[in-house]
Amino acid sequence: MPRRPNPEPVAAKVGTRIRDLRQERGMSLAALADASGLSKGHMSSVERGLVLITVGTVVSAARALGVPPFVLLMFPEEEPLAAVIEHVRLSEGGDPDKAAAALRKIVFGQAGGKTPKLLTSKAVVAKSTPKAATKAPAGKPAATTRTPAARPAGKPAAPRAAARTAAAAPAVAPAPATKRRR
Repeated sequence: MPRRPNPEPVAAKVGTRIRDLRQERGMSLAALADASGLSKGHMSSVERGLVLITVGTVVSAARALGVPPFVLLMFPEEEPLAAVIEHVRLSEGGDPDKAAAALRKIVFGQAGGKTPKLLTSKAVVAKSTPKAATKAPAGKPAATTRTPAARPAGKPAAPRAAARTAAAAPAVAPAPATKRRR
């Protein structure tokens, strides 16, 4: 990558972050370059913001520093969430694994040390969609209808319930016709 005579602002911030993490670990520039598979001169230019680095360089530097790649792109002085994550990381001696455990405990509470199941994208959509707009699978009542609890198994729902189900389903307007150009 070509070197710039003046630091590029964002590259300089990332380079400063890499330098701070390197110094926090007591690593020399040569040791970081060796561990990341980059040359010492290139790593020096990265730290000074004189080159625009690739994602591969970010990943290599992060691995050499023993942190996830996103940590190199956090700017705690500018972003409140990054400041919280950095505070927890530093309070755990800079160990990202201990920091992750502490954050899980803060966010999810005492879950027995286990990582809680993450919501799938379908679950997130279902939780964020209003119940009246949910579409029921074929043959099942919509989420907005109430099914009597005491109805005997195998007996179909009353016709009025079926009508309510149909009325509760959102009306879908047909897409407007488009004119074809000749």
